[in-house]
Amino acid sequence: MIDRPAPPPRPWRTGPAADPTVALFWAFVIVHVLAWTVGPAVAQRSVPFDTVEMLSWGHEWQWGYCKHPPLPAWIAEACWNLFGTADWPLYLAAQLCVAASFLAAWLLARRMLPPGPALATVMLLEACPFLNFTTPQWNNNGPTKPCWAFATFFLFVALTRRDWRCWIGAGAALGLGMLAKYDAVLLGVVMVAFLLLHPAARRAWRTPGPYAMLAVAGLVVAPHAAWLLAGDAPTIAYLRTRVPEARTLKDHLVNPLFFLLAQIAAVGGIPLLCASVYGWRQPIAPATGDRRFHRDFLAAIVLGPPALALAASLATGMRMVAVWGSPMWTFAGLLLWILFEPAGSDADLRRLMRRSAACGAVMLAAFIGAKTLHGEIAGRVTRVQYPGRQLASEIERRWRAVSDAPLEVVGGDAWLAGIVAYYHPRRPHVYPDLEPALAPWTGDEQLRGAGGVLVWPGSAPLPDDWRRRFPEAVQGPPITLPARGVFRDLEVRCSMAVIPPAADAESRP
Repeated sequence: MIDRPAPPPRPWRTGPAADPTVALFWAFVIVHVLAWTVGPAVAQRSVPFDTVEMLSWGHEWQWGYCKHPPLPAWIAEACWNLFGTADWPLYLAAQLCVAASFLAAWLLARRMLPPGPALATVMLLEACPFLNFTTPQWNNNGPTKPCWAFATFFLFVALTRRDWRCWIGAGAALGLGMLAKYDAVLLGVVMVAFLLLHPAARRAWRTPGPYAMLAVAGLVVAPHAAWLLAGDAPTIAYLRTRVPEARTLKDHLVNPLFFLLAQIAAVGGIPLLCASVYGWRQPIAPATGDRRFHRDFLAAIVLGPPALALAASLATGMRMVAVWGSPMWTFAGLLLWILFEPAGSDADLRRLMRRSAACGAVMLAAFIGAKTLHGEIAGRVTRVQYPGRQLASEIERRWRAVSDAPLEVVGGDAWLAGIVAYYHPRRPHVYPDLEPALAPWTGDEQLRGAGGVLVWPGSAPLPDDWRRRFPEAVQGPPITLPARGVFRDLEVRCSMAVIPPAADAESRP
């Protein structure tokens, strides 16, 4: 481990007169959070699909779901319990996760760099869409980011300060990361490998620290692991669906190549932004002493997980989604600075910060334009412009015309059922695609007994399979709703069928 004489002053205890970058950092974070909360709330009429899925799951408070671990779904449900069907709290939750990631990156940067460059390395992240453009869609990537970032920060402090509390913090953050998304396993593997392979870090194994970190991570994940062992491990089965059944050489080459190119595109703006001020001809900075350890640590943490993901895709042919790389790049700006240490004046540093802020503003404008106008340009209503509240209101009206019982289950198309359930005041259970494996908390028997509603897009008749399973279903006329636009109005059409409660059916003469 690295021994150093004394920790640096804590930023939150350093007054802005002594260090103006403290106030600048918090101003940057607050503006980012507000802008990326208000922007999506104004631009989008409905929450995105992933968010609807999280809300459908979180309503059931399970230790795991058909695709992912439970933490993001729980947070989504907590937002609903606190604020009801308002959309902005979900956008705020996503931005608080980003803010926490920025905080971890800043705290780590201040331990490696002077205050000005430390702030610049965080602001450079505005050039990465994984930290802004993709964040309003609340899903598993949201809480994974801060867990990943703070696990990294705590590990570094544990290694350089021999603070046992940081080993505990690293384990807790790593465990919570795995409760958010299994991608955190990649970080855990890299952390353990660094502790085993790096000469300065290897000495940590002579202390209880690494063992405590792993034990705490295991304790945090244990309830979810028990849930996996008690069932059919649906999350593992879902991961297997990403591996083609009939793999070809193309799968083993194209899938990892696509992921690699997507990650380069996502983080490529960071060196471009830096080069716009300092130029491209920046030699690699010499690394000795502490700086060498900083470089080795950051290179392992930043580049190790995507390398493992690429290796897994190369070996299995797994299809990797670009946004799976979201939590991997929080320290990309810091690594770039440690590697090259751009030489310039204070004016250059201020110019870089201004350009970073401008890049964030451009990203926000592009997001608002895309989400507002994409459907009008394409001639179809996108999911984030779907009139979900009106649909839920119409579904409730038609249900009330059939039964006085509360609506318990909404099934059918996963998106439509989820959006109806979210905006419905009672929050019925969601039975997505009428697949029991996707919703073990409900099923055909509950739908027949308590009654419910089936919804599907378009104006087609009730699908034959659903008709066979629910012969008592009564299809109503299609629902047509307007979707107001900026330059032209569109409309959506969907169909529904009501399954009366069994008690109501039996009471009829």
